[in-house]
Amino acid sequence: GATVDVTDRRALDVQLGGIAHDFNNLLAVIQGFGQVLAEKVSNAKQAADIREVLQATHRARVLARQLLLLTRHEVVPQDPSNATSPMLAKAPKRAAAGRKVLVIEDQGAVRALVRRILEREGFGVLEAADSPRAERLFDEHQTEIALVITDVGIPGERGTVLLRRLASKKPDLRIVYMSGQVEEAVLGDAPHAPHERFLAKPFTAAGLIGVVQDALRE
Repeated sequence: GATVDVTDRRALDVQLGGIAHDFNNLLAVIQGFGQVLAEKVSNAKQAADIREVLQATHRARVLARQLLLLTRHEVVPQDPSNATSPMLAKAPKRAAAGRKVLVIEDQGAVRALVRRILEREGFGVLEAADSPRAERLFDEHQTEIALVITDVGIPGERGTVLLRRLASKKPDLRIVYMSGQVEEAVLGDAPHAPHERFLAKPFTAAGLIGVVQDALRE
């Protein structure tokens, strides 16, 4: 037999995973606000410039995912979206006017992006940057909150732990987990609970609203 010390490799995997997660947060901001600009601009040259930015963001997103998969020692799949980037897809309009969503995300720019997309579709939005504030807001507005969107790595405690506790207070609560990590690394291989959904960063406006609608339909 043989023994191999993999301590350094595991430390490197953790470091690379953290870098990829932070990189995906930045891509989410660039991509999301780029889409907002793309929907407003009328000048053809400016629109073409924005498309180039979004296409480059899409390619960077694919590379970040490959990096995350490599840290898990998995075969990197061919991304079918390379051929057709969904970056310019627009979100469906008026998803659920009047419903309130609690958004938990420590990155201010990502939180602002999620709020912008949700409010444009008619949702009311409450914001928290950490676990303690999120739970206070939830307790104050529990009857109004239809859904919670949370980053997994929030300050205070892991988002999955917080949301299981909130769901114990309101069993019909709908939940969307966001992360720059691959889904299996965040939630494991077990099937989601019926009220849970996962949204990978970076995401499109249409992707966010689609996941929210799906969770609310359950």
